[in-house]
Amino acid sequence: MKRIFSIFLLLVLAASCCGLIACNKVADNTEYYDSITKTLKLSKPYDGKSFLTDGIGKATVERYTDGDTTQFRLAQGDVVSIRYYQIDTPESTGGVEKWGKAAANFVKKQLGVSGTEIVLEATADKAEKDSYGTRYLGYVWYKHPDGQFKNLNLEIVENGFSDNTGLNTSEYPYYSYFEKAQSFARKIQLRINSELDD
Repeated sequence: MKRIFSIFLLLVLAASCCGLIACNKVADNTEYYDSITKTLKLSKPYDGKSFLTDGIGKATVERYTDGDTTQFRLAQGDVVSIRYYQIDTPESTGGVEKWGKAAANFVKKQLGVSGTEIVLEATADKAEKDSYGTRYLGYVWYKHPDGQFKNLNLEIVENGFSDNTGLNTSEYPYYSYFEKAQSFARKIQLRINSELDD
């Protein structure tokens, strides 16, 4: 009986160790993830609308800044600086932080495909500026080659370049998606959630 009990304890211990190793698995930080991002759909009409006055509208990239700010030219001709809503990537200009350059490069890669259709969405019926009054806040959607729009803000969180900085209020309409994305990135210790270098 003691022998059976000893074998049972060894099996339980071995299973526990395997479980701990699996739970602490660090992701391959070169991989790309979008299974959560694909579930969020752009549902608001945007044709013929203006981001500044209607809160949604088409744009093209004018100049890249970093992982959470980009300058866009609106369909009406105005150039605006957009601070990506609900995220805060590490710095890539001035005082460079770990994963900052990688986040900036990720944005360039996703938006940099020639002819990519881009839609900017505010959280209200018209665009609002950040607390500094210099940049507009917005969600950035881009059309993937499969024909579906992807929310780049959410994709940045899902790929571990930023935490979800939103709150569970009506001001953040996509909060539940961002929470799922953050939980995923943390669970697999992806990029900013890891000890790995970028």
